[in-house]
Amino acid sequence: MVTRDFPELVDKSVELLRSVGYRGFAEVDIKLDPRTGEWLFFEVNPRIGRNSYYLVAGGVNPMRVMVADLVDRRPLVPARATRRALYTLVPWALLRRYLSGRLLEEVGALVSAGSVFDPQRYAADMGVRRRVDVELTEMNHFRKFRRYYPKVSDTSF
Repeated sequence: MVTRDFPELVDKSVELLRSVGYRGFAEVDIKLDPRTGEWLFFEVNPRIGRNSYYLVAGGVNPMRVMVADLVDRRPLVPARATRRALYTLVPWALLRRYLSGRLLEEVGALVSAGSVFDPQRYAADMGVRRRVDVELTEMNHFRKFRRYYPKVSDTSF
């Protein structure tokens, strides 16, 4: 996942949530229809998702926001994740195999710049057992991609 800032989509999402009096975290699932170029709103999840570390990659730590709000009772300005970064659980070698064109260039530039966030590789939790687990998990990614996506195609990413 490449984190990007889409101010017009964020503004529409904020407008929707405020119109119903919502307060708190929300994840809004929006997809781009490649046939029409139209953005489609799918759902709003009133929670922080399991893979929310992409927010940290984008520049907002949701736990810090939550503590400031609920524990410290500080008034907050809505936080926006605007930093461009790569959030991934898939090894770079595998991404290189399946991405192409502009997306491959963009991801490669983020990797070169060190703007990669992989929650499996949290430095404070990289004891020997954890490193072995992460390496085995990544090897399993290669096995699964080889089985389910043996050839690169338009829908393989």
